[in-house]
Amino acid sequence: MNMASPARYPQVDALRFLSAVAIVWLHCCADGFLDQTTFITRFAVPFFSASAMFLLYRSIAKSPGQKRWGHFAISRTRRLYLPFLGWTCIYLLATEFKRRFISHMPLIPVAPYMLWTGSSEQLWFLPFLLILSVVVFPLCRWTAAGHRTRQSSMAAIMAIIGIAIILLPFPLPGEMGLSDNLGAARYLAAMSWMTLPAACWGLTLAMWPRQRPQWISLVIFAVSMFMIHQHGRDMLFENIAGFAALVWATSNDAEPKESSRPISFLAIRGRDAYGIYLAHVLFIESMFAVVSRFHFTNSVPLKLVEFAIALGLSIATLRILDRSNWTRWLCG
Repeated sequence: MNMASPARYPQVDALRFLSAVAIVWLHCCADGFLDQTTFITRFAVPFFSASAMFLLYRSIAKSPGQKRWGHFAISRTRRLYLPFLGWTCIYLLATEFKRRFISHMPLIPVAPYMLWTGSSEQLWFLPFLLILSVVVFPLCRWTAAGHRTRQSSMAAIMAIIGIAIILLPFPLPGEMGLSDNLGAARYLAAMSWMTLPAACWGLTLAMWPRQRPQWISLVIFAVSMFMIHQHGRDMLFENIAGFAALVWATSNDAEPKESSRPISFLAIRGRDAYGIYLAHVLFIESMFAVVSRFHFTNSVPLKLVEFAIALGLSIATLRILDRSNWTRWLCG
């Protein structure tokens, strides 16, 4: 799922990598230890959503009359859903192995819900991105083919929709989780609902090509992260933080210039972001099992080691998979 952005957006690629790193840290703290530090990671998924929609629109806008919905849907399915199915099988096999030989628990039966949420909780993002991309494609093409008035109007509408989603209650309350078909459907819907505002605002930003001062977006990002730190998880501030990060990353897109060395270094690794997102839980769960089996005491050094191993092995796995045409599709 290599969704590298054009060369004129190196800061987007850099932030994509940092967002993947943040998610690795978030899931390393899933056992509750150092959970108070995870506020710094909450911008990551909204940033992924906003940047994906921003780049989708900009790609369509280059030649709106030449792109066909059917070809786009097939291409998107190949790039998003096939890796989703592949990693669903990998995580299912890993879970069954752990249950059979380590935790000695009953095996998990294959169920239909795995076709839309997968067998690991982070995989929901791929079906979400696939469905959203296919749905908004005709709208993006119609908007991009129109005059500035149409584009500005649609930008305002997408901004309002994003705000409305935050204000409205989640429409499908009830039990959710990866245990039954209905609960898994609610889980996918709930996780999608949480990040939809940033996706809408990413389209707003793409449809409204105006120069944005970087310092304003940085201030908004900092304030949002502070509010999350002070008050805990908050849909509004998480989406604002992810969107503000995208605004910062694209603020110089009207006048591309050479990136600084740190940005260039991180941007090169941006192509690994989605692969890291897909693979890292495999190693985190394995380390959690080892820690539990040998009764290690949680500590800051142990958590840092878990984080480094999960990130390093995820990147190494991508490098290995990318070497063969038989497995490269798992990387996107």
